[in-house]
Amino acid sequence: MTIPNEKIAPEMRESGEMYLETILILSEKQPVVRSIDVAGEMGFSRPSVSRAVATLKKGGYITVEKSGDLRLTETGREIAVKIYERHRVISRLLKKIGVPEKVADADACRIEHVISDETFSAIKNSITGRRNRAARGIFVFNNQIRVMLGIMSIPVSVLDISSSLNGSLRV
Repeated sequence: MTIPNEKIAPEMRESGEMYLETILILSEKQPVVRSIDVAGEMGFSRPSVSRAVATLKKGGYITVEKSGDLRLTETGREIAVKIYERHRVISRLLKKIGVPEKVADADACRIEHVISDETFSAIKNSITGRRNRAARGIFVFNNQIRVMLGIMSIPVSVLDISSSLNGSLRV
């Protein structure tokens, strides 16, 4: 089941998605994930994480076991997997076009939360070679990443290449 961006509750946008993604990543590395693990991974205080955990639990995105273990619900897992995939694909694209790894990861972390499903799909397909028949490629023009559709080029409005020397992307 795919959850479009507009179907995600507003309180789940960037902050909630980051927590879900972190819980997913930690659960792949270790058998038990607790709030203290999330706080350490994200560099946030325990009270901040406790508030976020309460919000995520209330929204039905996670469950909290009596032992304190955090578990993603089906909906929480779907969102976390979606965001984590976006992070990996966008980071890969940025590195491919010459953005340094550290900058690419930081920029991907911001972009993954605002990019539309359609734009992400086009980027992913261009990287994996499974393009929409109309899509001709992705290129940079006038400091914007653009998607070539037939004979038209369409700017990808959420991505804007900065004119700085490091070539990082701004949202």
